[in-house]
Amino acid sequence: MNQARRMFRYAVPVDDQPHGFPLTGGPVAVAAAGDLRSVEFWAEHDESRPARNRVFQVFGTGHDLPEGALWAGTCQRVSGLVWHLYELSAIAVAAAAERSAIGTGGAS
Repeated sequence: MNQARRMFRYAVPVDDQPHGFPLTGGPVAVAAAGDLRSVEFWAEHDESRPARNRVFQVFGTGHDLPEGALWAGTCQRVSGLVWHLYELSAIAVAAAAERSAIGTGGAS
């Protein structure tokens, strides 16, 4: 049996932070997790292709999106909330890291 291709599930926390995953393909489906603390996505993994780190972040409806963010999917409404999964570009990841550094340990 050839197991070079498989479908994997990943979870991105709803925490206003970017999260990286080693992927060989992009998301094919997106759904809210039952606990409302993360968004799950499914992506095909192909062992014959090299994985590259791809970075995703969850945004709520009406929230500001960083420059270069690419929509990956939207979850159906759960308990009145709708989450949107975006893949972040290198520019967006750098900006998020800078915001985190400023928010933690900055001058008082």
